Amino acid sequence: MEENMNPEKNSTGEMKKPAAAYDYDKIKEEILNDLNNNQKYKSFFDEYNQMSIRRFKEYYSGKKAFAVYHGDLYEGVENNMTLMFREMAENHIWRIQQRKLFDLQCRWRAEEISLKGVTITADFKIWEKRIDDCPFITPISQEEFDLYMQFASESNYDDVIDEEANEWQEYEDFKEHYFNEESENYFTQRPCWYEFYENKTGLNSLHLLDDVRGRKEEFYCNLAREEDRKKYEETNKGKPVSTKDGRPEFDHLDKDVLDIFMEKFEDAKIINKMNAFENGTKYLDDIEFEQAMQILKYADPFTPVEFNEDWRAGIVNAAGEYTRRKLLEELPKAYRNYLFRLKNGLAFELYDKHGNDFIKEIYVDLILRGRILNGEPADFNF
Repeated sequence: MEENMNPEKNSTGEMKKPAAAYDYDKIKEEILNDLNNNQKYKSFFDEYNQMSIRRFKEYYSGKKAFAVYHGDLYEGVENNMTLMFREMAENHIWRIQQRKLFDLQCRWRAEEISLKGVTITADFKIWEKRIDDCPFITPISQEEFDLYMQFASESNYDDVIDEEANEWQEYEDFKEHYFNEESENYFTQRPCWYEFYENKTGLNSLHLLDDVRGRKEEFYCNLAREEDRKKYEETNKGKPVSTKDGRPEFDHLDKDVLDIFMEKFEDAKIINKMNAFENGTKYLDDIEFEQAMQILKYADPFTPVEFNEDWRAGIVNAAGEYTRRKLLEELPKAYRNYLFRLKNGLAFELYDKHGNDFIKEIYVDLILRGRILNGEPADFNF
């Protein structure tokens, strides 16, 4: 959905996305840097528990960046529905590669294969964000694309869109979910696409592979953690037990608290954008209905709306089915565009390629220290 209703076209005849579409990470980084380094916030932040302030900064930088990026949309700018469905299809193409990466992760953890560019399990979370650059995944074949088209054709709207599917390489959670769907030990359930894929290919057997590499890493990590625990106890031996930060928590999920911060540090324009975004997403039922009405406003005149005792639910269902049909129309175009870019060596237009690097840094430190503590070389050859 973009403000420009007549965007420029590229050599393939596809509409170009504005450069701003790939600036979300940059906007968020600038906001986070401002929160971390601008002295105007210091006295305000000093009044609160610093751990809660760290959480607030991460939350608020994302929220503000999203509002700045999408603000005009929620302030009433007319939507470009064609571009919305095209972008949706382009994003769905990469779900095929995410599943292939997950298959490789299962086999790598079982030590069946080695992968150039993977040294520890955390690397798979890095490649999840950089899926378009992943060097060890084969290009999407026609057969693989046809299977995804079959999934989109045979599944209902909720399963195809699967809005909760934003984590693709959560090995432990997916394995726990596979063996025990009722378990409370996982935070992220398997995407519907993964379940369809496994049923059609029989590759659900990958869940049966032993996590050899994961256990080795955990062994070394535990050695390092135990050393940290002992050092902490030794350093603090005889010292009075430190009290927790007694300052109040900064509850960034409390709208009143957030309003205080915004009124103190933001200008009216940003506040209006953020409030507009907040109001537009306040209640799930309302936003579903409003989005459905917006979609149907631009839908084909003869789009069916099936009878439903709850007419609002009928509207939402009709919009969902229309969205699924439009996605099916756009997927082949997205695949052709994918092949064109692949053939001509053109970069893919993905963004948000960061976010998991710090996790890897933590595990690298723990594993290498654990190796040394176990009398082994400080490398990943284990």
